[in-house]
Amino acid sequence: MEEKNAGEQASKKESNPLLACIMSCIVAGLGQIYNRQIAFGIIIFVTFYGTCLIAFLLYKKQTWGLVVLCLVMLSIWIFSAINAYQDAKKSKSNN
Repeated sequence: MEEKNAGEQASKKESNPLLACIMSCIVAGLGQIYNRQIAFGIIIFVTFYGTCLIAFLLYKKQTWGLVVLCLVMLSIWIFSAINAYQDAKKSKSNN
């Protein structure tokens, strides 16, 4: 009986909103993975770094394309940090 309660408590572990936000600021999508949103974190990671790769490939070819991609990357990065913070805060209030 005690094992079941310990397992339930471990699965309801609270996420720290500030830590989730900082993790997403360091690596896009890492805060989502910390919040146990593995698939969403991987999608953000791949999208962000895929856009980085495309921007790197366009570095000397198209200046306007590079600017647009940098704005997209910044938007994904900011979204990732805000989303990680809000989801961790929501999960903390639900527990």
